[in-house]
Amino acid sequence: FAAANPASFPLFTRARRTEVLLKPGELLFVPGGTPHQVTNLELTFAVAGNFVDRSNYADAILDMKIIGLRDPTVAAAAAALEEMDFSDDEHEEDIEGV
Repeated sequence: FAAANPASFPLFTRARRTEVLLKPGELLFVPGGTPHQVTNLELTFAVAGNFVDRSNYADAILDMKIIGLRDPTVAAAAAALEEMDFSDDEHEEDIEGV
């Protein structure tokens, strides 16, 4: 955050960090477009409208490439995702057969 350029991101100085720890059975709604980070402390069930996994990876990359025709940032993100190796999923054994 220290490297944020005020000229490029004039509202950044008004941004505030909020940390939330959910207990079993609780739900947090994060509106679309809201920057956020999630750290799952244990095996978790999550529903996300923009979640990418093996089932939609190819479609997500294709969508990003199309959007990337107009937005170089999205094109760069798609290219970076294509270079990543997702074969070592730490919870893969927990979801096999689900």
